[in-house]
Amino acid sequence: MKRDTTTKAQNLPQSPKILIRLPNWLGDAVMSTPALELLKSHFSKARFCLVAPSGVLEVFRGDERVEVFIPDDSKKSKCRVLATKALANRVISDFGVPDIALTLTNHFYSALFLRFTKARFRVGYKRTFGSVLLNKSVPKLRNIHQVLSYANLARCVIDLLDFSGFCDIKTLESITPNLKLHLAQEAKIPSEFLDIFCDKTCDKDATKKSNQKIIGLNPAAAYGSAKRWLPSYFAEVASYFALRGEVVVIFGTKGDYELGEQIRTQAQNLAQDIAQNVAQDFGLDFAKKSNAKENIQEESVQKNILNLCGKTDIQGLMRAISKLSVFITNDSGPMHIACALGVPTIALFGPTKSSETNGFRAKYFTLLQKEVPCTPCKKRECPLPKGEGHHKCMVDLLPSLVIDEANKILEKYAKT
Repeated sequence: MKRDTTTKAQNLPQSPKILIRLPNWLGDAVMSTPALELLKSHFSKARFCLVAPSGVLEVFRGDERVEVFIPDDSKKSKCRVLATKALANRVISDFGVPDIALTLTNHFYSALFLRFTKARFRVGYKRTFGSVLLNKSVPKLRNIHQVLSYANLARCVIDLLDFSGFCDIKTLESITPNLKLHLAQEAKIPSEFLDIFCDKTCDKDATKKSNQKIIGLNPAAAYGSAKRWLPSYFAEVASYFALRGEVVVIFGTKGDYELGEQIRTQAQNLAQDIAQNVAQDFGLDFAKKSNAKENIQEESVQKNILNLCGKTDIQGLMRAISKLSVFITNDSGPMHIACALGVPTIALFGPTKSSETNGFRAKYFTLLQKEVPCTPCKKRECPLPKGEGHHKCMVDLLPSLVIDEANKILEKYAKT
C-alpha cells in the first residue's frame, strides 16, 4: 500500500533540512555527487547534512552548501542498533530533525538510521525489511551506471508524489549533472610533490618548474585484490617513464606504502632490461625519446618516482591528482576522482562490470579490460585456483599495452 505523503510534500518549509547518508566507498561517494548537485539545484535554499565514514566525508569538505558533516563509525560498535540510535541523536542535536532523509546505501541499518532521526520524509532503495522503515522506497534500477542509480533516488526526492521509482532512462540521463568535486582550501600534500611546482602549491594556476610530465599510478583498490593490476606491471610502467625523465607518482593509503616501495625498487631493478629491450617489448623508438643510459645511473629511476601512499588526506589526493598529465589506475575511488577532475585516465578493469562503474562522462578516459569467460565475476578475490587462468583478467593486461595508451594520451592531451 502506498503511504500518503501528499501533505508532507506540500508542507515542506522553504529551506528544508535534508539529510543524506552517503555511500561507504570513496568511488561510490564520487559517483553520488551528481545526485547531490541535483538536490542542491532543486532545493536552492535547503540546508544539508552529510553522514558517512570520515574518509568519504572528506570528499565533500569543500562544498559550501553542506552545513553539517557527521562521521559514521557505527559499524565498528558491538551493538550496532544502539550505535545507530546514537548517530541519529547526534544528527538531531547538531542539525535538527530533518525534513527529508535520503540513504544512498542499500542496507537495513541505513534505513533504521533514517527512522531514528524522525525525519518527516525518508527515501531509500526498496528492500525486504528496510522498506518498512521508509515512507518512500525506490526499486533499484538494474544494468545502468551507478551514477544514474543514485540520481534516480535524488529525482524521487524531488518528485515527492511519485512512488513508482520508475523513470525513463533517457530522461534520467538528461537531468543528471556531471561528476563534481569541490576542492577545499586546506589539504595535506607532501613537500616532495609540491617541489614540482614553482610556487610550491597545488592551486589551480600552479605551474611546474620544468616540462616534465607527471604520471600518476594507483596500484591499490580497497575493494579487494581481484581489482588490482600486478605490482610488477606497475613497476614496468614506472620504470619506463622514470627512464624518460618524467615524474612518476604512486598514490595509495598508509597501508599501501610498502607496496609503493616495492614498485619503486622493482622499477629500478627493471631499468637496465627496459632500456635495452624496450624497442622489442613496446615497439617504441625509446633511444630517441629518453636519456635512458644517464637515468639508469645512481638509482635515478627511483629518484624520479615519488611514493605518496599515506602522505595525503583525501583533499590532498584530489589536488595532487588534478595536476597529473595522465593517471593509470585500477578501478577505484581515485579513478573516479580523476574523471571528475577531467584528468586523462587509463582505467584497468578486471572483475568489474564496466558499464556500471566506468568513468561517467569522462572526456579523457581509456578503459582497458580483457574479455575472459569468467568476467565480470565481481569478486573481491579471484575465485580460480592458483595456476593457469588465475587472475587472468588482469594478468593478460600487459604493461606494453598500457604504456602505448599512455603515450598516445600524453601526445594528445597532456598538460605541459
